[in-house]
Amino acid sequence: MATFTENDLKELKDFILGQFKEVNSKIDKLSEEVNNLKERLENGFFQKTRFLKSIM
Repeated sequence: MATFTENDLKELKDFILGQFKEVNSKIDKLSEEVNNLKERLENGFFQKTRFLKSIM
């Protein structure tokens, strides 16, 4: 059976926390990109809707 030292456990904990931080950072960036794209799509849709109403 493997035994872990305090240092092994600390290194493992630091590694896992680092991975969580990296994933959370990527999620935040992707979420921001999605929100920006959503806003751009909504703005484009409303501009086209206004244009269509103006020519009808």
